[in-house]
Amino acid sequence: MKLAPAILVSALVMTAGCHDLDDRIEPVEVAIGVAGPMGHSAAVAMESMAAGAVACARVLEDCAGAYPCDGSVEIEVGEDCPLPLGEDAEGIVVVHGSWTAAGVAQLSADYTDISVGGRGLLVVEASSFSVTYDPAGVMATVVDFSDTSVELAGSQGLYVGATSWNVEIDPQGTPTNPRDDIFTIWGSDTTVQGTGTQTVDIDDVVLDPSCRRNPIGGTGDIVTVAPARVETLDVAFHADCDGRAEVDGTLVGFDVLN
Repeated sequence: MKLAPAILVSALVMTAGCHDLDDRIEPVEVAIGVAGPMGHSAAVAMESMAAGAVACARVLEDCAGAYPCDGSVEIEVGEDCPLPLGEDAEGIVVVHGSWTAAGVAQLSADYTDISVGGRGLLVVEASSFSVTYDPAGVMATVVDFSDTSVELAGSQGLYVGATSWNVEIDPQGTPTNPRDDIFTIWGSDTTVQGTGTQTVDIDDVVLDPSCRRNPIGGTGDIVTVAPARVETLDVAFHADCDGRAEVDGTLVGFDVLN
């Protein structure tokens, strides 16, 4: 079908606008693309160290109930331990760190081996993130990666949360089964850009394992302050599980992989 000239011009303008929005929401994509895998590995590592009963994980260095201690856990990402981001994730994540108690640890993790449908994660390695965990498996695990050093894929360099980033992982009453864990991400980060600043806020962004094109809820906004200019970009996620977000009222693709 051939588009009439006026419609063709309109379509080209709309496409260009969507591509522009895709680029501008990248800070939100990076935050969620980092937080999801970190929350996943933290929850599995903490449960494995406490109970040793997670099918997809193997304790390499065991605290054996004696704290404080140093420990490490190997996690096999796959059907038993699905990532809440993308299809057919597979590979090994090694988590190591220091446990001060069964429910408190400072962890680091390596994600270089993970492939998601042939693509990599945005996060390559994360160092020194704080985790609190309920050994009874009733309350959610909370990961705080404020000021955590995170190596990003490709040329994106180093990412350090300047204010506060958190991930809460709800085990849904089955702490040894990561397949039904619900992730909620929130936080704020401010970076200096030239003579201005950019602040990214994320509020109650939800990752559900039943969806492979998360997020399915929550909001985010990006506020850029420069001399004589303040720009705000609003991002909203919906329950359709279609890999898209509403950005200033326009639906655009949302990509949390490298």
